[in-house]
Amino acid sequence: MTHTTTRTRFRQVMRRRRVRQSLAATTTVVLAALSATPAVAASEPRPAQQSMGRGALLGVTPVAGLSQAEVAAFLKGADIDPATVRHGVRVYRLTYRALTPRGEPTTATGLLVRTKLPRSVKELLTDGFYERLRRPDGGLLAALEAQDGTCDWKPDVRVRLHSAVGDTDVAIANSISCAADLARNGVTAPVVDH
Repeated sequence: MTHTTTRTRFRQVMRRRRVRQSLAATTTVVLAALSATPAVAASEPRPAQQSMGRGALLGVTPVAGLSQAEVAAFLKGADIDPATVRHGVRVYRLTYRALTPRGEPTTATGLLVRTKLPRSVKELLTDGFYERLRRPDGGLLAALEAQDGTCDWKPDVRVRLHSAVGDTDVAIANSISCAADLARNGVTAPVVDH
């Protein structure tokens, strides 16, 4: 390897390191700014749990949200390939009980950055895996069939299945199918639609 090639590689490594440091610094500044941003009246902290001990979550305040396109643009601006960005993010300020170094009770805050949940299963999965789920075969088909007998048994206690027609995460058809499996085993399990 020539001296020029070594110098070029060194410069590339240093440039990548500067980009990563710049991204880390930018992220820190953005998160610090978001944590210092006062919550608007519509975003008042919501009580999150009843426990009042150390670590008890006192409130959750929505602070910001970035769409998939905004996350991709942010990464592209930091010279990071945005091709794998599939979802946006939401940022929340968490307020919780803590102790000072002297052991006195106080409160503290932190930021939680989480992926925005997609609106559908199709948005959650890669296109390839979504197509595999639509037409499963091989090991995937065997695994799905093995898990398909959840309600294929006879419990010794009364069973009531709770569901909701408007549930966007779990279709009421799951409960109806489960009730049919239980009925084949002599169990009457009403489906309660909330």
